[in-house]
Amino acid sequence: MVTVTVLLFAFMVLSVSPLVANALNTPTLSANSGFVNDTITVSGSGALEDGEVSIYWDNISDAAPLNVTSTSGAGTYRANITIPKDATTGKHFIVVTDNTTSVSAEFTVETKNNGNGNRSSSAVPISIVIFGIVAMIIAIGFAGEFLTKKAGIPIFIIIILIGIILGPILGIFPRENLLSTLPIFATLTLLMVLFYAGLGLKSQSVVAIGGRVFVQTTIYTFASIAAIGALGYFGLKWDLLQSLIFAAIIGGEITAAVIVPLSATMKLKEKTVAFLTMESAISSVFSVVLFSTLVDIHINSTSGGVFSAVSGIAGQFSIGIIIGLILSLLWVYILYRLQKYKFTHVLTIGLVLATYSITELLTGSGILAVLVFGIVFGNYHLASKLLKVKMNLDNLQQQLKGFYEEISFLLETLFFVSLGLIFVIDTKFLLYGIMFTVVLLIMRFGSVRISTAKSSLSQQKSIITLMCALGLTPATLAILAVTYNREFPDKLQLADTFVSVITCVIILTNIITAIGTAYYLSKQRKAKKTSEQQQLVLEES
Repeated sequence: MVTVTVLLFAFMVLSVSPLVANALNTPTLSANSGFVNDTITVSGSGALEDGEVSIYWDNISDAAPLNVTSTSGAGTYRANITIPKDATTGKHFIVVTDNTTSVSAEFTVETKNNGNGNRSSSAVPISIVIFGIVAMIIAIGFAGEFLTKKAGIPIFIIIILIGIILGPILGIFPRENLLSTLPIFATLTLLMVLFYAGLGLKSQSVVAIGGRVFVQTTIYTFASIAAIGALGYFGLKWDLLQSLIFAAIIGGEITAAVIVPLSATMKLKEKTVAFLTMESAISSVFSVVLFSTLVDIHINSTSGGVFSAVSGIAGQFSIGIIIGLILSLLWVYILYRLQKYKFTHVLTIGLVLATYSITELLTGSGILAVLVFGIVFGNYHLASKLLKVKMNLDNLQQQLKGFYEEISFLLETLFFVSLGLIFVIDTKFLLYGIMFTVVLLIMRFGSVRISTAKSSLSQQKSIITLMCALGLTPATLAILAVTYNREFPDKLQLADTFVSVITCVIILTNIITAIGTAYYLSKQRKAKKTSEQQQLVLEES
């Protein structure tokens, strides 16, 4: 499984897909490949007559165009451009727009020759470079588990920084190569993490705090979206709908990839762990549905507003839970019958993916269905009573927990380094990230106070508040936004900004969670030491 995952990551790094759909006539390039600082000619037709066309590198964004030229009375144009000096090796797109429609042509940036017409004989094959770096990342992630367990520092902060070094700083991995396949990789990671999280949830805890989790997620999500949307629109002068789309991506989400393992490390109360795990799953569903609804309104100019969003959430929740329960009972019975055969672990991965795919095809939340599958399997004795079949899956359950813990860690490590690879370095993005992180922390403080009031959870409300780390879902949605922008260049023009700002927010919220975890563990150690001293005094007396 580790080999398959590494191969998937390598494929993700190397693969590329077209970024924008044709609208004008596809531009003609004097050369379809070349080197950094080369000058090529771009020509075409079908533009607005006696107007202007702008030529961009890769996408239409806040960056200045490579050239702006006038069109003829027949709508034709011709201009020279210089390949940017910071362009990375690999496939890119030269985008032409007349401010009404946009088209693109593919251009490949080649590696510089050694001066005699041949590539350097000392050049290391790219496959060796990729697998070597992946091996290094996995080793660092493995070593980082010590930091997580001993100091409560999420290793993913370090992994993201490694990605930033390998990507935007050194340019080893071209950013554009990742954007088309990273959403698939992120979704796979999310499914494995949520299934593993569900395995550890006890049915009693789920029933006991389910209502409070829903209250927490609802308040935190919608309050965050309102505040962040307002900040983007009024403070940063972003387009209103794009501000709300951005707010839907980060508003109210916490990531199971960080929260679940840290909760186990801190030995929080069972209800607290269940609360945080369920919140991470439900908040992901909220984010996905709200994002999809707002993007549909933005791209297709559809209407429906709040009613559409609420009905969409309710529909995905109900279908996800129902289909998840039905499939889970079926899968548990199949696993019970086949548990003595080889490769049951691999079969379980197939069943997780089948649960997600079937539920999504039926317009439900595949993410929530996978969590339900994990919970049902983790509490298989209830399924045994319901199916009226005497089952014993204790051995398989323990094996799967260990197996999925390792797979989840591997996928998370590779995903977070990929997030660093697509980061765009700009100080203003860090400033934006700080602003939005402060807003999220304020909204979380209030929502946790309300949702935990008059319950045993209130005793740990401070650590629940600080467990605010963002991760897989906002990163995935931000990348999807970039994908939509490539397909519709006149829509979601802030998509590239979203990715970089969200990466900053992910790093900052993980740092806050790390600080909160370290403080909590420090208090635990002090309390344990005090207790031991008191016990020693009692024994001596």
